[in-house]
Amino acid sequence: MWADDIDVDLPVSLRVMTDDRAGILASVSSVFSSNGISISEASCLSKDGRAENMFHFRIGDIDRLREIMRGVAKLKGVIDVERV
Repeated sequence: MWADDIDVDLPVSLRVMTDDRAGILASVSSVFSSNGISISEASCLSKDGRAENMFHFRIGDIDRLREIMRGVAKLKGVIDVERV
């Protein structure tokens, strides 16, 4: 949980459900990099034309996290984005 008066990066995990297509991981990771976020761990599992992608990273504030989630959700081929 973030507090307004504390400057700390907290660990976060996002589950991103996507179509299983070439280039989707590059598109998703570009949202992270354009927001200055380094992904510390990622995993992908594809089945039946869909992919479940897990991204683990650290981030300093909830507004920035929301911005990343909105940016990923707007991408073509993204079905769902949720914090886990």
